[in-house]
Amino acid sequence: MTDTVKSLVSSLKGVIDVVPLTAQNKNDILALEESYEHSQSIKLINSGVKNVLRRNSVLALLKDTSFRTPPSPTVLMVEEVEGTDAVHDNVKFLDGKWYRIVGEEIFNRNVSFQEEHIFISSGFVLFPERRENREHIPSYFLMPSVAFPELENKDLDITDVISASPSSLSDDYLRDKYKLSKDNQLATILVGFNDAS
Repeated sequence: MTDTVKSLVSSLKGVIDVVPLTAQNKNDILALEESYEHSQSIKLINSGVKNVLRRNSVLALLKDTSFRTPPSPTVLMVEEVEGTDAVHDNVKFLDGKWYRIVGEEIFNRNVSFQEEHIFISSGFVLFPERRENREHIPSYFLMPSVAFPELENKDLDITDVISASPSSLSDDYLRDKYKLSKDNQLATILVGFNDAS
């Protein structure tokens, strides 16, 4: 990983601190994410963090509320789909699997939808019609990887750039390990990429 990448990320609005992760950090975070998933009363899979940790280089960044909004939802409610089902509406390929999106995080409560919907919080909406006649198929929460546009299409000799939000367990681990601020108005993000060479 180049110092140029770290410097670029450090210079972004809202970024408080940036640390490169070691192989041991990556293993520890993977174990923490699996522990977190198993502790939840409602099934949750953080495929985004798992996918980020597969990259050769991973940065953890601590951000404040002035950091930009994610380019796509960081939490979804999904059903896994296979084969011909993947050609239907509201189906996306995320982190190596096809999913039907039945609910999603939203960043603007004033957004309008053309289909029946229910807000289960100010930042999450469900689409009940997408579950009609599919109640036998399990649904669960998914935290997918999302783009990190600030590192894309730049002359940095890196590829496969993605980011993800770690669980609270991994967030605590990173703050303890690197003596980052414990301010609960701040949050961590993992950014992963591969060297192009």
